[in-house]
Amino acid sequence: MIKRRRADLAGNGSPWWLLLSQDKGQKYLYVADGLDEVIWTLERDSGRTLSGFGRLGHMAGEFTFLHTIAMNSKGDLREQEIRSLYELIGTGKRSYFE
Repeated sequence: MIKRRRADLAGNGSPWWLLLSQDKGQKYLYVADGLDEVIWTLERDSGRTLSGFGRLGHMAGEFTFLHTIAMNSKGDLREQEIRSLYELIGTGKRSYFE
C-alpha cells in the first residue's frame, strides 16, 4: 500500500509498472500509478513513500494513461503512456526511447 502525501488524489492508486533503481543496492522503487497518474518513489527496504510527481492531464508534468517507466544509462527516468503506444503501431519502433 502506497501511503500518499497528496490530498488532491481521489483514487486508491493502482501500480501499473514497477522499476528498481540502478544503484548497486537497488535502494529505490519507482511505481507508475496508472489510476492516479503519478510516479511514486519508494524506499525499497522500508516501503516508505519518499515522493511522487504527476497528475491527470495533457500538459507538462501531467499524464494520460500512464503505463510504462524506464531508466536510461544516465539515470533519467522516462515514461510512456498507453495513448502513445498506439501511435507507434506500424512505425517499426518498440518505444519512443529508441
